[in-house]
Amino acid sequence: MSTCPTCGHTSRPRATKIVTPLDTATMTDAQLFAHHKVTAPYFDLVFFLEFAEGLTGDETAAGIDLLRSGFASDHRLTMPRPMFYRRFYAMRDAIGQRKLVAHIAGRQAQIALDALAECAA
Repeated sequence: MSTCPTCGHTSRPRATKIVTPLDTATMTDAQLFAHHKVTAPYFDLVFFLEFAEGLTGDETAAGIDLLRSGFASDHRLTMPRPMFYRRFYAMRDAIGQRKLVAHIAGRQAQIALDALAECAA
């Protein structure tokens, strides 16, 4: 038991679950498929956060928040799978939309500069 120094609330420490690594070489095809089906959402999000280019701090924080709130320590979802993918795709699509708007704005600016250069010549 521990006691909060400011409010006096007592709480028990959380039990930590030890996750043993899996030896996928000894799994049957059915077991391997089942394992990947369960852990795929976690690795989809981790891959996206690691390799997506140009993420802002807020976008990265939103991804990390989804990672923390959506998964247990053994990479299993703690929310319904459709809800996770709805949040994940909404985040991914918003980032893609922001990048597309920035690209279009940059292209329009280049077209305007090219037109000014033609007028000046």
